[in-house]
Amino acid sequence: MMKNKLFILPFVAILTFLLAACSNSDNKNEAEAQSEDDKGINISVNDDEGKTNININADNLQDALKQLNNGKEVAVVDHRELKDLFPNSIGGFKRVSAESQKTGFGGLKTSIATAEYKDGDAKLKLSIVDAAGIGLAINAMAGWTGLDIDKETDDGYERTTEIDGHKAFVSYDNKDEDGQIAMFIRNRVLYTAEITNGSEKQLKKGQQAVDPDDIIKLIKKTEK
Repeated sequence: MMKNKLFILPFVAILTFLLAACSNSDNKNEAEAQSEDDKGINISVNDDEGKTNININADNLQDALKQLNNGKEVAVVDHRELKDLFPNSIGGFKRVSAESQKTGFGGLKTSIATAEYKDGDAKLKLSIVDAAGIGLAINAMAGWTGLDIDKETDDGYERTTEIDGHKAFVSYDNKDEDGQIAMFIRNRVLYTAEITNGSEKQLKKGQQAVDPDDIIKLIKKTEK
């Protein structure tokens, strides 16, 4: 069974670390309780001026993220607008649930929207996570957008590719009839489509239900 969460798990795990670190930095007692051996995470970012090494920990999180974003505080997309991108139906799939939320601590925020669809036994899940200023840090730490993967077995495949100019990861298991498509948009938004008990064609149609250009339009609204 191909259950590769190459794109989703690093993103979520590091996002959790950053949010927890930010929460701890707002709580003096918790920050003081941290071990002196806890040095945080070192990341390297390539830009026009070369490579920049940045250490992110509970005490310097806000300053480190500003450094990653050229001194700017980056706002997240309204989570309600992200949820509005999900259609009521996709082919034979009917939407059975949709939800969204903004979460974070202090000036560190994320917007998350998800929707679930059903067509008989087939289930389709779409999710959009806008990490705003955290996105570049996650990309630098996880490093998955720099990978080149092309793996094929008797049961299916997994590969990195580009979709509409965005780095993407696609996997599908013919035996278990499940798979995923993940896209990283503008160094901050992770858009994923996951199918269970469905065809590869249904997965691709589900992914195409949300236009990346519509996500970019929402991102641009936060940059004004």
